[in-house]
Parts: sequence; C-alpha cells; structure tokens
Amino acid sequence: DTLHPAAVLELQRLPTGQAEDMLRFKIYTDGTGGSGDLPPAWAFAVLGYDGDDTCHFIGFMCGTLTQAGAFASGMDTLANNGAEYAAVIWASLWAMQTKATRIDVITDSELTIGMATSKFTPKVNQQASLLLSDIWFALSTAKTTTLQHVPSHTGDPWNELADSIAALASNGLTVRLPEKVKSSLTRTFFWKWAWVQLLSPAAAEAYPPPQAT
Repeated sequence: DTLHPAAVLELQRLPTGQAEDMLRFKIYTDGTGGSGDLPPAWAFAVLGYDGDDTCHFIGFMCGTLTQAGAFASGMDTLANNGAEYAAVIWASLWAMQTKATRIDVITDSELTIGMATSKFTPKVNQQASLLLSDIWFALSTAKTTTLQHVPSHTGDPWNELADSIAALASNGLTVRLPEKVKSSLTRTFFWKWAWVQLLSPAAAEAYPPPQAT
C-alpha cells in the first residue's frame, strides 16, 4: 500500500540483477523535506542494463539528512532541496564504484540539476552545493553521464518509487551505504580531482598527483 501502483507494476515486471553484471545504469533520485517530527530524507533507485540491453531492477539506497557527523554532506539547513542534493550525491558516489561506463541520473528537481552543473548560484547549503557539483564533475569526467529532469508525481514508476522510498526513509527505513562509498566523502580535497583517481593506471600517470591548495 506504500508504493505507487505504477512502481508496483514495474517491479513485478522487471527481472532483478546484480550491479557487477551491468554495463549502464539509470538512477532515479528523490528527496523529501519531512514533516512534523520526521526528518528530511533521500533515496535513489537503480535500473541496470546488461550486454543484451535487458533492463533489470538492481535495488535502492536511502537515508535521512543530517547536519552532524562525518557524512552530513555540508548541509547548513535541513530543507527539501538539501535532501534532493543528497540523493544525487550518494547516487553518484555509488555509481563511481561500479564498472559501468554510462550513468543516467534522473531527478525531479530542476534546482538540483542547476546546482550539480554549476548553472545556479546557491543561497543556502552552499557547501553541499559545492560538494554536489564537484562529485558530479568527477563522475561525468570518468564516465558518460546525463542528468535528466522528470516531472514529479506524474506517474513515472521509477520517480514514484524513489519518492516512496524517501518517504519510508523519513519514517525510519535506512539502507546502509558501503563503507568504501561513505569514507570517500570525507577525503579532504578529493572530489575536485576525483576523476583522475577513476582513470585507468596508465591514463592517470599523465596527470600529477592532486595537491591541497
């Protein structure tokens, strides 16, 4: 009863799959501002395409937004836009760990797209906006990417699924991120040049080691 009927239908139709078997991914992200005592939360749902271009449901990750701790993502206000940023940040971090060469990220937040692509200037959550744009730049340099907009609450099954999972996360559901993914976020000066770290060893040798400035 929690999921949108369109999402339920697609989940019943699609086969599941393993991320390591996929050549490309579509990742649907969403965030919720929470309500009352419930915290803002983020979520992303992953579709994978194998060598035959067959679509598989890979899974999802989600969590709540926080201003404290090592993984606060630089939030200075716990607004809905922060949850949308966090969804793309964590989705991009997850995607970096895969061998897929193409990543399409789909969000219903035009503001998040503008911040990720540095087309907008943030008025709040400035550190989070900078982190978002740096991580998106890293992912886009290492892999072929698109960042697409989908209208919210129009029955798109995967946008509706990400929305439902974010709501569940606000109510306490959490899918823990791999420690490798989380620890990457805390590396000072890492993300501006993270794309070099994602190159093959031979290609990376053409660039000097990144230095803090």
